[in-house]
Amino acid sequence: MKPFSAYGIRILSCFGIVFLFLSIACTEELPKATSLPQIHLTCDEDELNPGNYQVGDLIWYDTLGNRVWGEKIRLRSRGNRSATFEKRSFALKLSEGIEMLGLPKNKKWKLNAEHIDKTFMRNKLSYDLFKSFSPENWAPDVEFCVVYINKKYQGIYAMTQSVDASTLNLSKGSDGGILFKEPPVSYPPEEHADRFEKFKKYVQRSSRYKDYSIKARYKLEDECYFNQRHPDIKKIDCSDKIYRLTEFIFNSSDTEFSNPSVFNTYFDLDNLIDWHLLILVTANGDGTYKNYYMSRKEEGEPYLFTPWDYDHSFGRDGDGEPSKVSIIPVKKNMALLHRLMETNAFNYRQKLYQKFQELKKSGVLTDKNIYQMIDANVEALKSEIKDHEKRWPPGDMAYFKNASFDTEVQRMKNWISNHLPNLEEYLKEQNERPSPEKQADKLIVPPDFPNLQITSAVEIIDPLIEFEDSLDSQ
Repeated sequence: MKPFSAYGIRILSCFGIVFLFLSIACTEELPKATSLPQIHLTCDEDELNPGNYQVGDLIWYDTLGNRVWGEKIRLRSRGNRSATFEKRSFALKLSEGIEMLGLPKNKKWKLNAEHIDKTFMRNKLSYDLFKSFSPENWAPDVEFCVVYINKKYQGIYAMTQSVDASTLNLSKGSDGGILFKEPPVSYPPEEHADRFEKFKKYVQRSSRYKDYSIKARYKLEDECYFNQRHPDIKKIDCSDKIYRLTEFIFNSSDTEFSNPSVFNTYFDLDNLIDWHLLILVTANGDGTYKNYYMSRKEEGEPYLFTPWDYDHSFGRDGDGEPSKVSIIPVKKNMALLHRLMETNAFNYRQKLYQKFQELKKSGVLTDKNIYQMIDANVEALKSEIKDHEKRWPPGDMAYFKNASFDTEVQRMKNWISNHLPNLEEYLKEQNERPSPEKQADKLIVPPDFPNLQITSAVEIIDPLIEFEDSLDSQ
């Protein structure tokens, strides 16, 4: 056999170096197998804030460490109090819709840290319960995953469907599809203008928004009191709809309020009952005034409520403190539900109790069923708990001394077993309360609705003053 020439040896050496380089590169890129899918983000962590998107990279790996999908994305941190935690949540925007982790196709996603919830499942459990109340109910789907940021392990996250015009199938353009996030429907219409101005001043003063760009701060200042998410408020300002809704909630007579032909143009009673029950079952203290979306699909349809952000539930408050209140009151924080309870319009209290009994009889609202839902989540999560708690020890946070995933799961189960009988007794008492007499006071339409023009003649119907509005030219 002839020896290799010097040239041949150099060629072989080059091939060897290239092969070694590729082998090392492939070894570094492939993550280890995990029991949950993995999301790897690359971004500028120093520039992350809830007000401004930045360009980054996202790669999705399956449980075997095989790459499934990846591309450039836009991302920002998200949350209010949770935005101050070291373990951050993210809002993600993709260039095209994908079925992320097997969830329905969309361009927008929420990657939630669930940092205050040491079971990681309060949001998922609440959304799944709401959907089990009725096939008509929609709430986000959630899939658990493991997240790395700039190759650093961040632990368990919850990939969550965004609540937006796409996921809710809202009509586009001027066809009347509208989406608000936690709009101010529990304040009377005469307070909105003043509250709006105070909110704008708060945004400019608050240190919470110090990292926002000037553009992001002005956007927040102008758009986030009424919190219109669809359509684009710069194209179609729908804040007048909040004035009209709150005028009906606060100033209509009891006769008008309980007229189904009028009420049903504003709200869907079955949806309200299920939403109210979810708040009561989970004891979400934030659920009545801010943790929800309100939407309608098109002009002429009623508004529907969609739950959102339920980590303040099942025995823990939003800061992790054990809950002091079991039955969530609605008097101060949700005027619509409070008026339904007090006037008993449409026999609301009886229907609320009846729906609870139906769900109990069908096996939905039983501790056995909720335990099974919890156990299914435990099964999905348990293999990753040790690594997660090594990265984020539960005892490092207030109210969680000596806590662990296992103790928190058991604590939640114990709370459910104690809470459901108490809730049933409360609803029974409300069911047996006598209904008050209706007061038929005339509805007074204030003359200064912003963005509202009365364009049609007034017509009295039992004795509601109906009016049509149109938006000022933008």
